[in-house]
Amino acid sequence: MKYSQDLAQLVIANIENHERAKKVLAEVNGVLLGRISLEVKDILTQFPNPLDLDCDFDLYENGCIDFSFTPWLVQDERSVNFSVQPSEENDDEWVSHLCGLNGSSNYLALHFYTDYRMLGLKALQFKVRLKEALFEKTSLIEQGFKLSADGYSVEYVIKFNHTDIVEGYPHDLEKAMLPLVAAMDALKSAMPEFDKLQKILINHTS
Repeated sequence: MKYSQDLAQLVIANIENHERAKKVLAEVNGVLLGRISLEVKDILTQFPNPLDLDCDFDLYENGCIDFSFTPWLVQDERSVNFSVQPSEENDDEWVSHLCGLNGSSNYLALHFYTDYRMLGLKALQFKVRLKEALFEKTSLIEQGFKLSADGYSVEYVIKFNHTDIVEGYPHDLEKAMLPLVAAMDALKSAMPEFDKLQKILINHTS
């Protein structure tokens, strides 16, 4: 068995509380993810580049926030994208995604990515090009960004403070949102470098 007998018995003995907790967490998810979506959307209005028309800010409904900018459209199609989403798809509660779960590699992150096939590249070719551009052609690493574990995207880890969420929930989450604000501020400062990275990727230059 994956879990110990003692733990299983404890869960069974407290099943009513566990069922109640699931309903509470569903409400907590709606509040937290709604606030994150509003925060991201509001901060992006302060960026110099206008957003394109295909942005989606419903993190609760879709499991991610998706956005890009009009200057990055190529023949009216997105050449690159940003998203805010968990680093892994699993059954962890959203609070675990936001705060990081002990013993897990999962976390919430801001991702910069593209469909390498639309660029006419093969997977390995794209990963080599992205890594080389990230480390050698931009200063994004120095600005807090990193290559994702699978090598297909550039990411910025967003780890919320569990205590700040507890203390601010549900109406005073400004302090709890500070890690998200920091990530979006980092993105705003790094936009010239992402402009450079976008051009390298779509032009297939090394």
